[in-house]
Amino acid sequence: LALMNNPELSVFSLEIRAREARTLQASLFPNPDVDLEMDNITSFGGNETSIWLGQLIETGGKIAKRTKLAALESDLAVWDYETKRIKVFIETAKAFTSVISAQERVKLNRELVLMSGELVGIIRKRVKAGKVSSVELSRANVELSLMRIKLKKSQSGLASARVSLSKHWGSTSPVFKEAAGKLDILRSIPALARLNPLVQQNPGLARWKKEME
Repeated sequence: LALMNNPELSVFSLEIRAREARTLQASLFPNPDVDLEMDNITSFGGNETSIWLGQLIETGGKIAKRTKLAALESDLAVWDYETKRIKVFIETAKAFTSVISAQERVKLNRELVLMSGELVGIIRKRVKAGKVSSVELSRANVELSLMRIKLKKSQSGLASARVSLSKHWGSTSPVFKEAAGKLDILRSIPALARLNPLVQQNPGLARWKKEME
């Protein structure tokens, strides 16, 4: 969704098309000039009309060079788009992970609220039986209130994380009920020798070849 509908990527797509159009325009001859002049206008309707037609003939391969420059600028736009595309992909993945994390936080706090509520019930019975002081019940109620506050904060955080994820594909409200994923799966980091060759494929570096050209 993000790669197809991200607003920032849409802007880059328009820029690429605009530069392609400029490349086409650069390959054409300059537009001809037309001039019109009327002289010796009299009351008898006699007059002379002169028309000039001019066409600039470019030499020295100017058209080919101009076209080549425009094509290179179009290539730069493509690399800029690729850089932005990868950034959008990464930021969307981070936002997705944040939603999963927020979901787990809500789940944990909801369980803590239930446990705190059960504890309050147990202590209340013990207070009635005269086994513990009512102070213990007050403490348990305070703890329950704190857990409920944490739950509300985590629910608010989840709602915010869901909206932040949706914004990556230009939506103002989530179109999903839940994000599916696990945070407890760990993968080993690839070896440096494997990563070094991939650096040259980074579009942020690759674009400089075209920039220098």
